[in-house]
Amino acid sequence: MMNCGGAGQCGTCIVEITEGMENLSPLTDVESKILKKKPDNYRLACQTLVNGSVSVVTKP
Repeated sequence: MMNCGGAGQCGTCIVEITEGMENLSPLTDVESKILKKKPDNYRLACQTLVNGSVSVVTKP
């Protein structure tokens, strides 16, 4: 796998949010494209700003 360096292009940083979705920034356009066939609680760690407590499962 390749790593895009935080540009949101490769999808290797997909995480599952188990608690605290309300403490995250809205989905970016890049995330919407990459995650369109994934569950609603999946995010790209490189594109998400955290503004409070969040529980995350890495490599879901």
